[in-house]
Amino acid sequence: MLEPVVARMGGKIVYKTPQRMDGKLPESIVVRSGNDFTIFLPSITSLVRDRFTIAHELGHLFIHYPMVAKQYPGAAMRATRWVDPSNADLQRTEWEANWFAASFLMREKDFRAAYAQTSDIKQLASMFVVSEQSASIRAESLGLQ
Repeated sequence: MLEPVVARMGGKIVYKTPQRMDGKLPESIVVRSGNDFTIFLPSITSLVRDRFTIAHELGHLFIHYPMVAKQYPGAAMRATRWVDPSNADLQRTEWEANWFAASFLMREKDFRAAYAQTSDIKQLASMFVVSEQSASIRAESLGLQ
């Protein structure tokens, strides 16, 4: 469970009733300081989706917020998964947050060891409480598939 981790860090998780706009769900983080942040999740997604989204938003907190705080002291940062596809910098921040989430939920050493026991993506997804897509992408990124 990631909720206690978020709470110990000074954050909170708010579930929002989704209002689908162009197929996009309300997944984002607002960071007011390193120990004051809110992660927004849609109320209709699965446990595995929520775990990945929480880890993804923590990626923004750890990777991107320090840069924002340095450049704009005292300013809040908002990061949403739905960025302008023509903005390469924003696309990169999303890739970095996804990379962080995958690494956080499926540590390389642990994932490699589990993969050596079973290369079945469905089993790996279940072991790491992630989606099959996430487990498959992690296996590919580690050169296991």
